[in-house]
Amino acid sequence: MISGSVGPRGEGYSPDKLMTEDEAERYHSVQIGTFAETEADVITALTMTHAEEAIGVVRAAKSVGMPVVISFTVETDGKLPSGQTQGIPSPLCRTHPRAGLTPSAMVAAKDFLGLA
Repeated sequence: MISGSVGPRGEGYSPDKLMTEDEAERYHSVQIGTFAETEADVITALTMTHAEEAIGVVRAAKSVGMPVVISFTVETDGKLPSGQTQGIPSPLCRTHPRAGLTPSAMVAAKDFLGLA
């Protein structure tokens, strides 16, 4: 399996440029679109610092038919570097409706994470 890895815009441990979902989708579309033209099997987004950027990555991957895995940076206080709280229902479930994930994809993710 070949993974096309993308990271957050800017510093992954100290977010200085928080984007909207639409900005993040446009920002990551070029790199994700390039991976879609290669032998990459999946997009892996590492050290995401806020839910909106993760949603944009998911949308960009979905638009080119690529499966996507999202991982967040979680600080010792359990929050994302942006200050958002980590865990269910946020940001994983926050990512679901606006990213266009199907309920079955969310159930699979919850099962995989042991959260079902």
